[in-house]
Amino acid sequence: MNQSTSVENYVPIRWQPVLRVLWVAVALLLFALYFVGLKPNYDELIQLCHTESCPVMSIAPEELQILESFGLSLNAYVYYYFGLEGILIVLFSTLALLVFWRRSDTWIGLVVSQAFLFAGLVFFSEENRALARAYPDIQLFTDFLTSFSVVLVLMLFYLFPDGRFTPRWMKWFAAALILAVVFDPLLNRGGVRAASATLFVILTFAVGAPMGLISQIYRFRKVANPSQRQQTKWVLFGLSSMFAGMFPWMVFGEIAPLPPGPSRLIFYLSFIPQYILIGLFP
Repeated sequence: MNQSTSVENYVPIRWQPVLRVLWVAVALLLFALYFVGLKPNYDELIQLCHTESCPVMSIAPEELQILESFGLSLNAYVYYYFGLEGILIVLFSTLALLVFWRRSDTWIGLVVSQAFLFAGLVFFSEENRALARAYPDIQLFTDFLTSFSVVLVLMLFYLFPDGRFTPRWMKWFAAALILAVVFDPLLNRGGVRAASATLFVILTFAVGAPMGLISQIYRFRKVANPSQRQQTKWVLFGLSSMFAGMFPWMVFGEIAPLPPGPSRLIFYLSFIPQYILIGLFP
């Protein structure tokens, strides 16, 4: 982040203790939901799926046969998934804690650290949604968590690293995205659902993230001074890599999910390069 953060971007001193306590409370809640959701998620993955509509990453009998032909068991597949997911959670959570530790006295530090926290524990992990499938009464709550994670990840694209929207009119576009995504769990409860959220939320992110990249390009070319350009260049590279890693999942996992079979299994097993691209940002 730019070390020349202006005075108006600092959190008033009297609010800092309250916001820090709130940040820690949210972090503890997200970690608790993640650990409680591990068993429901494991129980889903360890069971073969016999329908077209399967929990995220669960496989069908014909896909297990392909795995076994290569000497891999269902347990090995499940632990492979948890291992990749765990790496992203450690990366994003560590970065969230570091940003919070060093920059919790600034608004952008609080937003970015929360964005990293939600990215690792909600956006890129399935535990809270598996928990909602096991306990449907908390579905609305977990839908709000997913919506907040989408909003915060989008804000990384628009605000990182200096906390300003560039160009200025982009803040109105971002505000429309935020309102649409935050209120979706209440206003669109009967909407078509994708794997992770309603299809509306997925499509909103698919539109909003590229606009954020355009904003970063504009920042690089029109706003940043020579020293800031070097920083913005790496931010743009990291965000582009993260979006490139997410794009295949948005298409083949959410918008037009692959049917059970060899193609879907190959797609699931291709998560290593996808997660490498996502992990380049932290």
